[in-house]
Amino acid sequence: MKNISQKVLVTGGAGYIGSHMVLKLLEAGHQPIVVDDLSSGLKSRLPQNVPLHVFNFADGEKLNALFNQEKIDVVMHFAAFIEVGESVEHPDKYYQNNFVNTLALLNTMRKNDINQIILSSTAATFGEPEYIPADEKHPQKPLNAYGMSKLMCEYALKDFDSAYGIKSVCLRYFNAAGADPLLRTGFRKNDPSHLIPIVLKVASGENPAIKINGIDYDTKDGTCVRDYIHVMDLCDAHLLAMNYLLNGGETRSFNLGNGYGYSVREVIDAVEKVTEKKLTVIEGPRRAGDSAALVADSNAIQHALGWKPQYPALETIVQHAWEWERRSVDDIINSEATTTPFLGKSGCTYLCVGPMSKNCVDACIELVNQYQIPIMLIASRRQIECAELGGGYVNNWDTKSFAHYVKTRDKNNLIILARDHGGPWQNPIEIEKYENVDDAMESAKLSYLRDIEAGFQYLHIDPVINMQDVVPSLDWILDKIFKLYEFCINKARELGKNISIEIGTEEQQQNPLKDIEQLEYVIQKIKIFCDEKGYQYPTFLVIQTGTKVMETRNIGKFPKSTDEIKNYLDESKIMDLINLCEKHGLKVKEHNGDYLSDTSLKVHPKIGIHAVNVAPEFGVDETRKFIEILEKNKMSDELEEFISIAHDSMKWSKWVIDPNALSRKEKAEICGHYVFSTNLFLDLKKRCEAKLICKGIFLEFELKEAVKKSIYRYLKCFNLIEAHCFDDV
Repeated sequence: MKNISQKVLVTGGAGYIGSHMVLKLLEAGHQPIVVDDLSSGLKSRLPQNVPLHVFNFADGEKLNALFNQEKIDVVMHFAAFIEVGESVEHPDKYYQNNFVNTLALLNTMRKNDINQIILSSTAATFGEPEYIPADEKHPQKPLNAYGMSKLMCEYALKDFDSAYGIKSVCLRYFNAAGADPLLRTGFRKNDPSHLIPIVLKVASGENPAIKINGIDYDTKDGTCVRDYIHVMDLCDAHLLAMNYLLNGGETRSFNLGNGYGYSVREVIDAVEKVTEKKLTVIEGPRRAGDSAALVADSNAIQHALGWKPQYPALETIVQHAWEWERRSVDDIINSEATTTPFLGKSGCTYLCVGPMSKNCVDACIELVNQYQIPIMLIASRRQIECAELGGGYVNNWDTKSFAHYVKTRDKNNLIILARDHGGPWQNPIEIEKYENVDDAMESAKLSYLRDIEAGFQYLHIDPVINMQDVVPSLDWILDKIFKLYEFCINKARELGKNISIEIGTEEQQQNPLKDIEQLEYVIQKIKIFCDEKGYQYPTFLVIQTGTKVMETRNIGKFPKSTDEIKNYLDESKIMDLINLCEKHGLKVKEHNGDYLSDTSLKVHPKIGIHAVNVAPEFGVDETRKFIEILEKNKMSDELEEFISIAHDSMKWSKWVIDPNALSRKEKAEICGHYVFSTNLFLDLKKRCEAKLICKGIFLEFELKEAVKKSIYRYLKCFNLIEAHCFDDV
């Protein structure tokens, strides 16, 4: 019997089941090596001593290099797309990744004389059950591309054994659930498709109710029945399968389940018992494609390999999943960022994104989770505001609900919440209600207090021009900055919160911070104030680098081509300003970085601009995508309706140089994102979605992908990620 340490390649090892397998392998004395492109996996799930190679397992060149570097004994193949509904809508995606890419993996194994593989397969290969419990002899008639893609892999493995001698074990999972009892890893996804995580989202308060799809099945209580297996029991089966192959076992397929079925109502009851929470349940009609019952007969693997589930009880599975869910949410909500990881990294510029829409926020969350890099969300008081001051126009979020939304979806605490342009008269209510600066300052303090309570980590202090349209003196501005600075720091200390400060005066001054003497004066004033109060210096100081946004262009003096860069550096004295800030331990922040060319963006890390704010460009790109989809699908009535909604809002007026030079459509492009949360637009969008889905177009997905692509350009140009192709995003 071979029980010596083995080197095991784990594809998808940063995923839900794969990360549990990595822990099992380590506990058994083996050496897991993970390949995962992190499209859905998380680096944080893995112990630090486990090698992680970030690429797609089908990349033959990279995998071949890894096989040459490491003497791999066995491959455990977890990486796959697994959503049944998505596979029906996008079968090409599933056949490509699950089957074609697996063929590429097998061919690379064959070239490197690696002859053992364990495949994660699925009960979805059976389709509608002809009898239960289903054993290995049950006919395999999958109902969707997910099940079919896995069945094709099973067929391929049999043929690769016959032709090339590659031995395999296919393990057909029924419903994996639960989490590591020691809470080292677990399930984490914003929109789960499996029952137990869905019900736990309701118990945790993230979702309002659980919907039962069908209550008239021929089962014990009228709801669907499924077999649930603890994820750690699955991993035990993989270990046994590995030992079986290493000791000369032949190619086999096994079903993996507990052999007992639980109904939807029984699962809900178990969650209510474990969590001690009464859940809201909605009864609905049957869902197409759902079978009444699906239960495994796992006698074959028990007899052949000696496998026996250690956690068969449903309540135990739910208990472990719930403990992980609570730890996951609590850790995210209660965590505080004391540092910003990339700020100290030379050769990078930190991207700060205005949350122009819900899709923009979701795009940022998905990008940070995939690439494990931070992004700062910089919310203006018009976009996101506390409930007492009217909330914001972005998704109708107030400060608290916005922060909660982000924190419960940001898996690795890489989104940094920040207030952009906090200060008096930055909120429409203050502009309408207060003429007196003291009243406006008190209102601004309330806004800052709610930011701190919600977990915002960076606060931009920006006392705007007073309501009499008089340009205030620099000393007047600094006086207001210091009063707000003192309020924020003291409140943060009272609440036990960690915050950092950004100071910006360039948008209030006729002569912004682009002069060395003036900048030196401001810095000295800041240092004297902080030293007297015992406060930490601000992290960021906003200086004018030559950017200015109007319409959908950057009309400032920042260089747009390679030829302009040298003259810019010589004439603008920008390097003197940056060096002065660094001399005093302050980091340079640039505002209005929208619409710059790749060449312009790539200059930023080279000259030492630490962070850049970009906002309206992402809203414009989402709006343009919406218009493009309507135009391509000849939805002229809906297009005209949208243009009217956006144009008539007049939100374009602040961005336009000459109103007569732009068409109604161009004005709508500029300001469309401002109306995304209005009832008029939401009604229009719902009607558009209904028409487009019939053509296989998922509007929300297309809009979000457009924003992701736009944000990705900045991340790449700022050296925050490797030069991946956007197709991998």
